[in-house]
Amino acid sequence: MGKGGSSTAAVEAPAVRGAKGKLVARTDFFWDDNDEPHAARRKAIMKAHPEVSRLTGPEWRSKYICLFALVLPQIWLSVVTADLPWLPYLAIAYVFGATITQALFLAIHELAHNLFFKSPLHNRLFSMVANWPIGIPYTIPFRGYHLEHHKFQGVDGVDTDVPSYFEAQHIRGPLSKTAWACCQILTYALRPMFIKAQDITAMHVTNWAVQIAFDAAMLYAFGWRPLAYMVLCILLAGGLHPCAGHFISEHYVF
Repeated sequence: MGKGGSSTAAVEAPAVRGAKGKLVARTDFFWDDNDEPHAARRKAIMKAHPEVSRLTGPEWRSKYICLFALVLPQIWLSVVTADLPWLPYLAIAYVFGATITQALFLAIHELAHNLFFKSPLHNRLFSMVANWPIGIPYTIPFRGYHLEHHKFQGVDGVDTDVPSYFEAQHIRGPLSKTAWACCQILTYALRPMFIKAQDITAMHVTNWAVQIAFDAAMLYAFGWRPLAYMVLCILLAGGLHPCAGHFISEHYVF
């Protein structure tokens, strides 16, 4: 973390050199006095390669890919796998379901940056559709936290992508870090509530209402198993899954 509270490290490095050259446990984050890099990098790239601007902005195909290749197939899988034996059920959930859920996470990320539609409102509303097969309403809170992450990258108490001091103190060594990696999606979801709670807006309420209505419809039509499948896919997609590797590569220092 740096002056004003910015951090370049999400977890503590395992050791540093002490006074006599011996390895001792690190007791703090890395601290950095530099500003967050996004704005400066953008200016440098645009100055050197102005043609890049033609590649930015909404992609009109994304909404169709998201709806027909992700949302509807995941809903279908949640229903047709309900009565399968455990082994094929878990295999399908891990290979297909968790991969689709991870892709939905990234679709909601793109929607947070208004990259499906030109209208910010349309992006927010469609993100609620992308949220359906995840089962838990999170797209609107995610947008707020994620945009703050970009604007205040690494700022202590604002950027909730940076793990807490409690995590840094207690998640040490291969066993605890493996356990943490298995459930990092839970820490990613729960950490903001302890670091920086959001104000509730009409969009938050709409997100909850739309998701609860969808979940209630699924429960009425197909029972609880499809919803359990969706939650399982969240845990698998954000745990020890190849597609979850980007969480570590993007946010942590080795």
